[in-house]
Amino acid sequence: HFTALPASVSQLKNLEKLGLADNELTDISPLLPLSQLKNLDISHNPIKRLPKEIETNGWKLLRVLNLELCGLKMTNTENSLASLENLGF
Repeated sequence: HFTALPASVSQLKNLEKLGLADNELTDISPLLPLSQLKNLDISHNPIKRLPKEIETNGWKLLRVLNLELCGLKMTNTENSLASLENLGF
């Protein structure tokens, strides 16, 4: 189980799909540089908030986001995810 993401994950600039379900992640900000992400599963992690930088850096191509059982509190940051086709919450 991951408790933190390695810094090197930010170098995977062409990554389109990433599954990180069932870990102990609390911070997903190392994923922000992954601008090509289309599908992200971070379900079953104790993530309380999405990074506010999503509003500026954003995942503009992101279509599927799974946040099930994260305990996430929705904030204005999530407004920047308007391009989603599928949101698991």
